[in-house]
Amino acid sequence: MKRTWTEVGKKYTAGKEKELGEMFARMPWQEIPCSMGMAPGEGIKAAIKQLNIPKPSHVASSHELAPYGLLGVRGHYKDGMAEVFMVDTGTGIDPIASDFYTAEEEKEIVEKCRAVKKIFFQDDGQDILRWSINKDNVVVDCNMQGWVWNGAQIYMTVRSEDPFDIQPGDKLYFYNKAGVILQFIHLVEKVEVIPEEKPHG
Repeated sequence: MKRTWTEVGKKYTAGKEKELGEMFARMPWQEIPCSMGMAPGEGIKAAIKQLNIPKPSHVASSHELAPYGLLGVRGHYKDGMAEVFMVDTGTGIDPIASDFYTAEEEKEIVEKCRAVKKIFFQDDGQDILRWSINKDNVVVDCNMQGWVWNGAQIYMTVRSEDPFDIQPGDKLYFYNKAGVILQFIHLVEKVEVIPEEKPHG
């Protein structure tokens, strides 16, 4: 991966490259289409058009740079993939950095982000009703609040210490993005295995 810092973004990034790089790594990517607040959503739409980002597939929004918003867009080129990071000032969008991945590196990221199961939770009036998890039991997508849940990793269930043995009626323990083990209070209602897409031809 090759990271490039923009000239226009230097007022936000100078001397903070390491800290910002860690924020980039924690960005909660969501596959398009997805649910997102109006302000970051409109900002990302404008940025995609303004920066002419091709084939956008994922977006991200974070509050770690408060009072500014931190936005991300993942776009795809013939020779690889770019993640573009921007600062939302409230009055405009300034690109601050971009990460470019070769086609081979892109394949690894796609595989890491590929969901293999959907876990549906009992509806007790909460916003979050579904997690989609990858082969490592990490949440890679959800129906809402991706900035909260994406990156969480299932540790075990109340019923079983096997984190891959998830059944309807279970309550889950999980690592949040800070590495703290918490219990998810809503019961699992259904588990759906996502079949792997077979290559055409």
